[in-house]
Amino acid sequence: MSPPPVIDNPDDSPDLLARPPARGAGVRRLNRIPLFIVIGIACAVLLLLVYTASQRSRSNMATGMADDSGNKGPVASSSPPQLADAPESGVIPPAVVGPTIDPTTGAAGAPGAPQQVVVRQRPPNPYEQDWARYNQQRLQVAQAREGAFMSALNAPTGVQLASQRTSGAPAGTGAAPAPAGLDPATLAAFGGIPGGAAPRSAAAAGGLPADNDSQFNGQDAKRDFLTRRSQESNYSPAMRTAVVSPYEMKAGTVIPAVMIGGINSDLPGQILGQVSENVYDTKTGRYLLIPQGSKLVGTYDNSVTMGQNRVLVVWKRVIFPDASSLDLDMMPGADQGGYAGFRDQVNNHYGKIFGSALMLSLFSAGIQVSQPRNSSILTNPDVGQTAAGAVGQQLGQVGTQLMQRNLRIQPTLEIRPGYRFNVEVTKDLIIQPWRR
Repeated sequence: MSPPPVIDNPDDSPDLLARPPARGAGVRRLNRIPLFIVIGIACAVLLLLVYTASQRSRSNMATGMADDSGNKGPVASSSPPQLADAPESGVIPPAVVGPTIDPTTGAAGAPGAPQQVVVRQRPPNPYEQDWARYNQQRLQVAQAREGAFMSALNAPTGVQLASQRTSGAPAGTGAAPAPAGLDPATLAAFGGIPGGAAPRSAAAAGGLPADNDSQFNGQDAKRDFLTRRSQESNYSPAMRTAVVSPYEMKAGTVIPAVMIGGINSDLPGQILGQVSENVYDTKTGRYLLIPQGSKLVGTYDNSVTMGQNRVLVVWKRVIFPDASSLDLDMMPGADQGGYAGFRDQVNNHYGKIFGSALMLSLFSAGIQVSQPRNSSILTNPDVGQTAAGAVGQQLGQVGTQLMQRNLRIQPTLEIRPGYRFNVEVTKDLIIQPWRR
């Protein structure tokens, strides 16, 4: 009998004694190249801003040292050419008076002698009268506008409506006929004809301006609601209706159920539920109409506004255990308290919103820092400062637009599986009793 072979290599051992697999085998790592590119771009922008700030500080220090040393050398090359020959003291010397020339004879006089001034008459302007007439018309128009404005300011704020003249009205009363297009009822509502209704408020009766708070709060609409009379009869034409079938489920019945799947309001979709309790008829409560375990098929509204925390859900069908189905005609879903919609978890994305606001402020500050500033009106930024300012401004604008998009994020509403709810029956249903 030969001795058992000696296993020196761990790879030749059985599976239970084999060498453990290498760390990370079968795991796919995340590609970090885009992350490195983003970090590199951010570092480049930061270095560009630091370089611009250092260049600006150097130029400011050089200008300050030149002012402290009292150096009054020639004007910089960037100054306007008109100031190249300007005196350093800032005082303009008097002009040298040369010999005067007689305009009649053309002979030169002695220097410093009083010069004779010859006044020449200007030729007459053929359009002078037209311009004078135009200026006068403009003055008249301006005076007319000012008069109309002052009369409008001093005019009373009340509005008087002419009363309707009837055939039997006495002459000389001064009542004018009603304007065309306005019936007497409309004029009576504003108190414009004799016997019409009084003004709606005491302020209007006394000639005071209307109360803006009452208009804002809708006080007039509330008074109209109280004083409005219905023209319909006091008796309703509807009559009491008997039960059509003993297997009837009336409106107002609730179907208890539980969510099978979940809801996420970021995208629309279909949802599934399951009836958690047996549902019986409304009249006697003896006939089983919807058994426990029936499936519910519905949908939800994913249009979420800011501040919304409930999901609107409707149910379309119920599927019985024998594969038969019943159309529910979009009956709404409510929570166990009877409130419309479902409420579970709400994600308002505050981290993204405030992070975007912080990044937006940083981009705005970067734009301000990157722009070159002149120490005086006689110096202009160099080429490097101009290029750095343009690059910083463009990058800041792109970043600002991206961050502004992140500020408009709607909340995400999530309903987890197992959420208990009720289906509210809004129409009378006649269902064949369920028999096992």
